[in-house]
This record gives sequence, structure tokens and C-alpha cells, in this order.
Amino acid sequence: EILVYNYEYKLTFEEQFGAITFKLPDGSVFVSFLDSDDTIVAWHEDFNMIHRFPVPAQKDAVKYLNKTVSIFDNKVYVGGHSKGGNLAIYSASNSLPVLFKVSVIM
Repeated sequence: EILVYNYEYKLTFEEQFGAITFKLPDGSVFVSFLDSDDTIVAWHEDFNMIHRFPVPAQKDAVKYLNKTVSIFDNKVYVGGHSKGGNLAIYSASNSLPVLFKVSVIM
């Protein structure tokens, strides 16, 4: 009964980003940000998080969350593991003010 929407994966010279959205049986929506994969780019971006702010994946997480919330008129939860958790917190903290219905799950 869980529907899957809007899988997005991006790998460039300086960014690794991934997210997917699940519509749950109660009508709420869960946005899951992916952790670092095993590419050199992903690890490089992880190390850049120490001294750069924001990194490209954080910017894309905000865009992804804004787009998702504009599509679904439901309660939205965001979460992720490790880097994905960072992207969840960053996107929820820096998205459009109308996103009062967003809750972060760690």
C-alpha cells in the first residue's frame, strides 16, 4: 500500500545526491534522502562538509523537498541515514516557510 514517487539520483564531478518519496497508507508522505554511496565523489563531498557550507547535495535537498511538498498536500516527514540525515535536517531547516507540515525523523 506504499506508493513510491520521484526517485532522483545525481552524480557529478563534485556531488552525489539521492532522494525518494513514499506515500504512506495514512496519506502522509516520507521523503528519504540517501546516504553516501561507494563513489569517490560521494566521499569527497562528505569531507567537504567539514569546511564548506552548503555543499551541492544540501542545495539539491532543499530543491527536492520544496518540489515534493508542492506536489503533496499532506503531512511530510523527512529522514535519512548519515549524510541523508544531514540532508533531511538541512532541507527541512532551509525550505520554503510554507513547509510547516514537515517533520524530521532521524
